[in-house]
Amino acid sequence: DKLEKIMNNLLSNAVKFTPTGGEIKVEIQQLFSNEEEIVQIVTTDTGIGIPVEKLANIFDRFYQIDTSSKRSFGGSGIGLALVKEFIDLHKWEIEVESKPEIGTSFKIKIPTSDDYLNDEEKIVNDGMDLLPQQKALQKENYVKLNIHDNSISENISSGHLGKQIILIVDDSSDIRKYLTGLLAKEYTIIEATNGFDGIKSAIEQSPDIIISDVMMPSMDGIEFCQKIKSNWQTSDIPVILLTAKASFEDKLEGLEIGADAYLTKPFDSRELFVRIKNLLEQRKRIREKINKDQKTTPEYENLNKSDSEFIEKVYQLVKLNLDKTDYSTDQLAKELFLSRSQLHRKMIALAGQAPGEFVRIIKLQHAAKLLLEKKLSVTQIAYEIGFSSPAQFSRAFSKQYNCAPSEYSALHKASKK
Repeated sequence: DKLEKIMNNLLSNAVKFTPTGGEIKVEIQQLFSNEEEIVQIVTTDTGIGIPVEKLANIFDRFYQIDTSSKRSFGGSGIGLALVKEFIDLHKWEIEVESKPEIGTSFKIKIPTSDDYLNDEEKIVNDGMDLLPQQKALQKENYVKLNIHDNSISENISSGHLGKQIILIVDDSSDIRKYLTGLLAKEYTIIEATNGFDGIKSAIEQSPDIIISDVMMPSMDGIEFCQKIKSNWQTSDIPVILLTAKASFEDKLEGLEIGADAYLTKPFDSRELFVRIKNLLEQRKRIREKINKDQKTTPEYENLNKSDSEFIEKVYQLVKLNLDKTDYSTDQLAKELFLSRSQLHRKMIALAGQAPGEFVRIIKLQHAAKLLLEKKLSVTQIAYEIGFSSPAQFSRAFSKQYNCAPSEYSALHKASKK
């Protein structure tokens, strides 16, 4: 089983990094060293190769040779680390030789004698008695990990699962499975393999938190986070960025575009749990604070005249564009003659809210007012404030006010008694 996983990882890497027309071969050799018989398995490719200064790190967990945010080759940095762990577990040996633009060769040396391990290190399988248990375990793991199919998505949409939702965005299936394995017991997990699908899932499913890799092809995590934070429908969702890029400048870039947390690989799973918990608690407190104030006109204390006029102008622009589904903070910034980053900093300083969050809150507060007036149906109100569908509006409203739009009027009336 472990040997199969080792070969799968080595060969998948060879295929990934060898261009069309290249060559990949596997050789099995019988060798003798100090009168000990050894089987040597050699995988060789004519791929892009590995720079000599990076060879020493290729077996480190989460290490990736291409560290650009929009790297040419997808991957997790887990495959070769797993290979090394399995090699060490069996007390085998692995060597790597590589030259850029020429290719890479991995050599695995496996003793064939029965006495190179002591009795305590050996695991004996007596036969077929373990197979039913193994099958049951495989089935259990499959169900647990494969939670992004249609039936689960329907349950998420209708709120049947009851758990808070985490969206994992990563081009590596290894990372997605690893994070799912960590989080699936406490949270409902949905997955996206790239930034474009991540944005679509965030809008449709309204997750409670997003965990995204930084280094992804096509749209990297920085651009993905920027789009999430500039869209009023998703701007309030906390975003945790995961990356192997550990420099101060990299972290600063992630935080400046609105990321709520930045974890460097390899990370401690306990830190991830604490970050998620704290961000969800913070989001809950913000909602509770907003829910206490049902006014649709913003009032901010201790602001000077120019700042108050600025906030009022922002509010009026949002109100003029309430029914637009595609109204973004980029458009808002343009109408205020500011850059997106300038608007973000100014809104955080004056209102304590990012621009997208401000837009979303104003829209939902306006929806709450319309629900109390009882002149329009829930569907009409959804389109009136710029949601693309009533279901999407209902999810967003329920998360903001802890009740369905259809229940809001009665509950609000009861709370006033």
